[in-house]
Amino acid sequence: MIRYVLAVTLTVGLLLLSIPAIDAASERRTERQLEAATADLETAAVSLFESEEVSHAGAPPPRRTVALSLPKSSIMTAPVATLRIERVHDETSIVTYAAEGRPKRREAVAVPIVSRGSRANESAALGDASGDVTLVLRLETDADGEPIVTIERA
Repeated sequence: MIRYVLAVTLTVGLLLLSIPAIDAASERRTERQLEAATADLETAAVSLFESEEVSHAGAPPPRRTVALSLPKSSIMTAPVATLRIERVHDETSIVTYAAEGRPKRREAVAVPIVSRGSRANESAALGDASGDVTLVLRLETDADGEPIVTIERA
């Protein structure tokens, strides 16, 4: 009988000790997935901005479609706390992302990216996104006639 009590006690103790490690691993896994999604987004935006020309009036703008696989909340991954793209300069945007429980990380993208329908510096927030998300990037012009990349969910 004492063996069973000891076995159960040890099992519970080991389980309690492993929970913080599981949480930390899931947060790091989510962070890596967000980092990969940011790289995919940057690749598509830079490709669109550098290899296409703004369309003439009446013609559809050049576009790229990006499929991102964002983590869902599970025992293996933490939920996405923040995913936002903000235009900070004429030719630069910042992607801010974080897994729940982790500090925010910021990555610069050498392309002006704004939310579709906005011609100013309106940021595109995707913080509530999880699972497979499809984004459409279009090469358009801002209020000054300068090329920008607009982003929206498909």
